[in-house]
Amino acid sequence: MPVETPAAVSPARIGHVNLSVTELPRSLAFYRDLLGMKMTKLLGEAVFLSFGGYHHDLCINTWRGAGGTPSPKDATGLHHFAITYSDLGVVAQKVVQPLPGCLSAEG
Repeated sequence: MPVETPAAVSPARIGHVNLSVTELPRSLAFYRDLLGMKMTKLLGEAVFLSFGGYHHDLCINTWRGAGGTPSPKDATGLHHFAITYSDLGVVAQKVVQPLPGCLSAEG
């Protein structure tokens, strides 16, 4: 028997993505300096970031331990998420000239 799915509420958005990271400064450089998110709050081992003034779309933190190891490829959890830009020009220019501490095209 098929399960009925309610119609999506429009406009819908996802906020409050919480990512455990191993290096807070490096992750902050990526999300803030490369992708253009604004830091809205620094709370100990957590940084809250936003697009467009929302209190936070993303939280990056080292609550599970700074310097930890990445999860195994077959582990359960969030594999990735996407950020949609109306104009990739600014981000593309920054990728050509990587920020210190971020991955470069060479690795």
